[in-house]
Amino acid sequence: RVPGEILEAVREELLLAETRSRKSSRKWSRSRPDKRLDYMDQVLPILARLPTVYYQQWSHGVDYAEWTIELIVNSARAVASDLYVIVDGLDKTQGARIRQALKRHGARCRNIVGGRDDAEPLLRLADALAGFLRDVQENEGSALSRWTRLAPFVNNPAK
Repeated sequence: RVPGEILEAVREELLLAETRSRKSSRKWSRSRPDKRLDYMDQVLPILARLPTVYYQQWSHGVDYAEWTIELIVNSARAVASDLYVIVDGLDKTQGARIRQALKRHGARCRNIVGGRDDAEPLLRLADALAGFLRDVQENEGSALSRWTRLAPFVNNPAK
């Protein structure tokens, strides 16, 4: 669990990282590769102060909500405390579906927030991490060179 005042400070630091790297608020896929890597270098010290970031990769299907539920349930099993969950593009219907599924699975989740990533630095970080992990999975050389420094801060609960 991350207290609100810490989250606010992290948001400010992420905005500064976006400015320093010249990535600005662009989505990962729309940013130039050199700016992507500069951004990842900028966020490493921020990630070091946050709880573990959980991720999971799928190679089949398209049910984004089910994938999200599976990841959150697996992550909740991996930690002893309540989760603070950030979901890119989460609408009210998906939020209700996720909350119901988590309750069914007994997953402890303090807060689920979502929205559009153009309005929230934490969602842009999630978008960047997802893009970066996809680049690693696709063996993109520049992403692979940064992976060893990022790996300690992320965890795939399915493995």
